Amino acid sequence: MGPLPRGSSAPGVDLSSEFRILAHMRLPLPAWPAFAFGCLALMAANAAPPAWEKLPDLPQSTGGAAAGLLDGQVTLIGGATWRDGRKIWLATAQRFDDHARRWTAADLLTEPHAHGLVAVYGGRLLLLGGTTGTRPFAGIWSLGPGGEVQRTEAGLPEAAVISTGAQVGMKLIFAGGTDDVANMRAFTDRAHSFDLASGRLSPLPPYPPGPFGLAAAAALGGELLVFGGAAWDRNADRLTDLADAQAFDPRSVRWRALRPLPVATRGATALALDERWIYVAGGYAAADGFTARAWLYDGRTDTYRDAPSLPVRSVVTLLVAHGQVYCLGGEDRPQHRSAEAHRIALDALRPAR
Repeated sequence: MGPLPRGSSAPGVDLSSEFRILAHMRLPLPAWPAFAFGCLALMAANAAPPAWEKLPDLPQSTGGAAAGLLDGQVTLIGGATWRDGRKIWLATAQRFDDHARRWTAADLLTEPHAHGLVAVYGGRLLLLGGTTGTRPFAGIWSLGPGGEVQRTEAGLPEAAVISTGAQVGMKLIFAGGTDDVANMRAFTDRAHSFDLASGRLSPLPPYPPGPFGLAAAAALGGELLVFGGAAWDRNADRLTDLADAQAFDPRSVRWRALRPLPVATRGATALALDERWIYVAGGYAAADGFTARAWLYDGRTDTYRDAPSLPVRSVVTLLVAHGQVYCLGGEDRPQHRSAEAHRIALDALRPAR
């Protein structure tokens, strides 16, 4: 970039008001250097975007993994990676020891698990749906303290691979997906509610825009909110990105349309930051390829605003834990998975109050 035109400032930084204030202030000459330095530091702090903290890399690169807290530690479970041009499905747990600032990896599940749904019930982390890499997973992995693992075969009789869902109260509500990550022509519009206490699966009204998968979802205000995703265009015989957004209210048992995403995106991740804001980030968009773009969705006004970008251009796993948002692994290019790990203070992603 060449020199700025006389009287101009760096893109996106307007200094005119600050210099107008300085011009009308009468300070003793010795005080000017310290005062000017303080003003410049304040302006730089206001202009600088929030910074993600780089953590040690994961022991194993992965994408499509489940994330949660086990024994108070951030844990990434399963997923898939690529090695020598071959896709490898994982059954490992990767845990982060914040005090030692290091990851450890160990076998946890008796078979691989990826692209499923996550819930918490009775102090246990539950993994439902998804795939083993060779077939849809119909059971439930129930993970407790001390590495204790239980598996039940009675879980989701409906195939739920790359489905979209979130826990709303004591129910896991999910929609869309397919029976195999390689079979996106089989995307469905079916939606269900799974009662975590009774294990009862109840059908819900279908997703209004039609069959889909690879969407982002989060729970907000007692509803499931769904953003973007992909659908199979049968006329063009290819995958097409979606901007559709919908909310499902389990009290009225109805879907309602939300304002669409600013850019059609598949593979984004959504994370509720509080009772108002949802962070929607990453994924893949036709205009950008793999993207780090992020928005904040305002549940009160049904609007979006630009948000701090992800530290990587990728389809990532996000997790809120201990007042931090963790960004873990992900698909950053075809036939490749990342081992990068980052985090940022939760409050740094919220709008300034």
